[in-house]
Amino acid sequence: MKRARASTKSLLGSSYKDEVIDNPTVPKPAVNISAYTDARWMEGLQFADHSLRNKKRKVSPIAQHCLTLYKATLKAVLEKEYDDEDEKSDLLSSVLPYERDIYTNKFLRRPDDSGALNLVERLAQLRRFELQLRISDRLRSWH
Repeated sequence: MKRARASTKSLLGSSYKDEVIDNPTVPKPAVNISAYTDARWMEGLQFADHSLRNKKRKVSPIAQHCLTLYKATLKAVLEKEYDDEDEKSDLLSSVLPYERDIYTNKFLRRPDDSGALNLVERLAQLRRFELQLRISDRLRSWH
């Protein structure tokens, strides 16, 4: 029978923040699993927790789902929730791809400042206008 899972707050200890408003540092993935330590797992857990609870900068729904899986996997590793070495190896091998995606794509985040956000929104609006123009041109050519 497995024991109850510890909370993220108890796992992170003093590095846990009740209110998260700053952007967490994206952890750089290691070359292989053997390079990870408990401290490194904690760094990943802190990143996932702070990203999910950030009040100023929300993540996309897809990023939220991926971060939730990443966080659950890290908690399982830190709490040693595995029965044998094969199960441990499976857990550890799933963390590396998560981190590579998070690091490579900057994980589907919105821009930091309002100027950059405004620019992205304007560019998206321009692309929508361009698409509408193309559609209306094609409709006109059919008639």
